[in-house]
Amino acid sequence: MKTVKSHGIDYYFYKEISRQPKGQGITKCLSCGTCSSTCQVFSVNSEYNPRKLIQKAVLGLRDEVLKSEMIWICARCNSCLEKCPKGIKPGDIIIALRHIALKEGIVNYRGVRHALFFKKSILSTGKINEMMLPLHTLRLGVVSQIPQSIRMLLKGKLPPLLPKRIQRINELKALNQMIENRRAKRR
Repeated sequence: MKTVKSHGIDYYFYKEISRQPKGQGITKCLSCGTCSSTCQVFSVNSEYNPRKLIQKAVLGLRDEVLKSEMIWICARCNSCLEKCPKGIKPGDIIIALRHIALKEGIVNYRGVRHALFFKKSILSTGKINEMMLPLHTLRLGVVSQIPQSIRMLLKGKLPPLLPKRIQRINELKALNQMIENRRAKRR
């Protein structure tokens, strides 16, 4: 299907989202705001508003949505799913948006860097490298974390620089490869 764009609006963006494995419910959204009112992230960061994000996607604001840091902030707590009157899974729709953004090569955002290093760390040792994660996520912004890091160091709370590798890491890698192969077949 061809994309029809006019004044930055992609009129078929919602259809692209609904074709994603987790994006099917997007056309049922009433924009009632229940997802936002129950969202744990929205309660501490009012800039993150799942209702607005989904509504912008439905309206065809493709570039604005895919280039938004907001699609990477969802914590996947599923509070929105439990309360949605239409049974939509807003967190899943946001995951579908993430997949589209990655497929489009939209990767130079904190949330993307966080997710990609998180996966890389898990696949290399079976654990999250908590010392390196902020460096990869925040880059130069990590400087703002120095005072907290010093307090953690003084209290003996800093995580190890290199986490110990778990046993049977090859099984984890094999599982990841199986998931990647399934994704490739769906495309």
